[in-house]
Amino acid sequence: MKPLLARRALLAAPLVALVGCSREAEPEPTPTLETPSTGPRQEPPTATATGEEEDPDQDGPAEPSAEAPSAADEDAVAEQARSTMTAFWDTSKPQDQWYEALAATMTPAGGEPFEYTLVENVEAATIEGDITVAWDDPESATTATATVPSSAGEFTLLIIRDGDRWLTDSIGFPGGE
Repeated sequence: MKPLLARRALLAAPLVALVGCSREAEPEPTPTLETPSTGPRQEPPTATATGEEEDPDQDGPAEPSAEAPSAADEDAVAEQARSTMTAFWDTSKPQDQWYEALAATMTPAGGEPFEYTLVENVEAATIEGDITVAWDDPESATTATATVPSSAGEFTLLIIRDGDRWLTDSIGFPGGE
């Protein structure tokens, strides 16, 4: 039996050595630097993939601060809805110019469905009445729904704030859900 035990020991020795080598090293903590005049210094915040700074004391990127909607915000959203629908209904332009004018009022994702819409298939219409604005969050002037009454029915636009301007993200057609 001794030769059998010796073979087991020979086989087990390399396995023990391999198990010891496969242990992952733990990451080293980030050092805190101290200067005589300022005391401990933390590493600066890092930028996320979207370019926003990340606060080390917060989980994820900081949320954009937004204030409650003002009368000026409501007017701007109504004007954005008017501009979008005016561009949409302007069927006098050639195809490329029609799409460029419409896309300039929309987010890239919002304008994409209209890229292959043929201008000759668009029924020209006019706004009839006041555009109404409803805020998705009454505490934040970042997203609104504008209802546009027209000669072709009632259109519903989702409008979002993009920095200091407003862009249309989608157009809901009359009779749509």
